[in-house]
Amino acid sequence: MCAACCPGVAALTRGALGNLTIPAFAPATVSCDEADGMEQAGRMVILRGGPIITLDDDNPVGEALAIRGGAIVGVGTLTEIKRHYTQGAEIVDLEGRAVLPGFVEPHVHVLESALAKAGMLVETGMLADSGRLAETGTDQGDTRSARVPESASAEGACHPASVKRVSPESVEGERPPAPAAAGIAREAIGELFEREPERVAEIGARMLRELAMRGCTTVYDTGIGLLAGAAEHRLLHALARAPDAPVRVRGAFVPELAAALGATPGGGDERYDVVGISYWADGSIQDFAAALGEPYLNDRGSGALTHEGEELCAAMRRWHDAGWQLVVHADGDRATEQVLRCYEALADSGMLAESVATERSPGGGGQVGVSRRSDVPVVAGGLERLGGPGHTGGSGRAGVEVADRMARLPHRIEHFAVVHDEQIARAAALGISVSHTINQIYYLGQRLRDEVLGRERAAQVHSLRRDFDHGLLSSCHSDSPAAPVDPCLALRTATTRLMRDSDDVLGPFQQLKLEEALRTLTVHPAQQVLLGDRVGALRPGMLADLVVLDRDPRAVAPERLHELRVLETWLGGRRQRWG
Repeated sequence: MCAACCPGVAALTRGALGNLTIPAFAPATVSCDEADGMEQAGRMVILRGGPIITLDDDNPVGEALAIRGGAIVGVGTLTEIKRHYTQGAEIVDLEGRAVLPGFVEPHVHVLESALAKAGMLVETGMLADSGRLAETGTDQGDTRSARVPESASAEGACHPASVKRVSPESVEGERPPAPAAAGIAREAIGELFEREPERVAEIGARMLRELAMRGCTTVYDTGIGLLAGAAEHRLLHALARAPDAPVRVRGAFVPELAAALGATPGGGDERYDVVGISYWADGSIQDFAAALGEPYLNDRGSGALTHEGEELCAAMRRWHDAGWQLVVHADGDRATEQVLRCYEALADSGMLAESVATERSPGGGGQVGVSRRSDVPVVAGGLERLGGPGHTGGSGRAGVEVADRMARLPHRIEHFAVVHDEQIARAAALGISVSHTINQIYYLGQRLRDEVLGRERAAQVHSLRRDFDHGLLSSCHSDSPAAPVDPCLALRTATTRLMRDSDDVLGPFQQLKLEEALRTLTVHPAQQVLLGDRVGALRPGMLADLVVLDRDPRAVAPERLHELRVLETWLGGRRQRWG
């Protein structure tokens, strides 16, 4: 049993966050009775009357889908699904609407996005005033992209049906203004969590609902603890474990928090789990802080690495050996080279010789797999299923090939923006995966080309086509609040590479086919968040996590994919209407 599931966790949460009442998530159009009924073990639901786009290679499209007890029990023709019909089964007529796997957002900062959307963070970033690209308040050694609050619901997004549709060419031209001076500085956010827990919880709940309204059913927070330390982890845990939470939450700790908690990976559940450790190898391209091999345009330098090579490699090794997924942010080719060499060192090191019985967490002070703190819901005990520390295998020695462990703990490089073919090939050979902030092309493509990188390098930015051609597993993400969560705009950008500020295409040879682009939002990120056997495709045995769109994306011109509307999401068979 994970520590978070132990009796008394509710009292623990109240003590940590005050007498916190987790807000209701379910939209008013869905009653609690209906939501509960969907998850009853014997309840059969059959969806028919529209294309079921499965992203399953063995059965790409079905006519109907059957759900029982929160899981998919059948996908196929109407004749095939009829055998699942039982008396009392609910039949849902899709009326031509399309069903897909729920979108998986593999790189987001949930509570930071929530506070930014509420106008409570004093920062600037990707959507800042177009005339001052580099004026973001960060320096070349900053570890993260600067961020900007989203002043309103982002136009051009994969909207719920209730939101007016506007072409991305006609919106976002007026970028959100700089946040008001009344915003809260980052260093004061921790105090806000302590002083106004109910308010922060309400804002966080609203953000999870917003993510679901965009079609997401699983999200991965890549920096848990960066905003408010352990309080951030506690609140995410409480929000995601609420009975009517609209999305699943996975994530990665910042190393300082994982060490302070004495945490071990996994041990959570399908609603909330922390499985990774995040590092930042450089800053962002738009801040001229990504570490490049060749300088930026106009004598802007070439960026800086955040860590010395040996320092980063040693830190990555400690967490890798403890069984954690590594999530390393690298925008530039020089930073990517550093991270690849660290991964190659892990793969080349052969057998792990440390005694499992004595192996300890990088934070020291306790055996891996043992929770040391009682005031936080530490994730613990998940290594047995991964064969990592804590599992003796009867010998008391690890005896595990590092490369094999990498295959079972798929490590990642985030952003992977400016890279060379040779680096893509090496990443594919290592078995790691990458994730791209693809809508950076839409929001910033013209400026990356004309002011930051130059035409040739900018055309290769976020080169998903090269990833696919090299067999490198890749996904798309928002990095919200750096850019809005917007899966349907990501579909448009990945298939067209159209830019907002012009009618030009940035690197047309990097365009994906629609089915490939859909994989970068479903199957691939599901694998990256370590839920590939449960979500990301629609086939028997998978969780019934679905998104219902107003039409079949295969019948939509690529340049109009952003106009798709999210009508519903289903989480574990629980229906959530957004139209």
